[in-house]
Amino acid sequence: MSSNDCTYPFLKRVPRILPGLEEFAVELHTPPDTKPKTFWRIGAKSRAREEYSQYLADTERRITDAEGKYISGLLSMSPGVSECIASAESVSPTLWERTPDDSDFMAARLGTGEIP
Repeated sequence: MSSNDCTYPFLKRVPRILPGLEEFAVELHTPPDTKPKTFWRIGAKSRAREEYSQYLADTERRITDAEGKYISGLLSMSPGVSECIASAESVSPTLWERTPDDSDFMAARLGTGEIP
């Protein structure tokens, strides 16, 4: 048997698709002036205050949604230990997705938590 007769298993590497981790900037508008200048404008000021409160609630919802997407992307890029073991045991295609050319090659996540 010559060296040309050796066959090796063909490995078809799945292209690595990284989640888009977008930076999210929020610019808050200044609140409306809440001091009534005349009696008849008191109703307009309270409406403006309600609209601004709604605006803040909507902005908070947008920030929370963006944060969830960002965390989800980070967790998919750096799976936990149990997910890594399952990937190795099942010989998942994601097992071979990182190469030495990737910036996170041989990087491991040690844990997760919240910073106060």
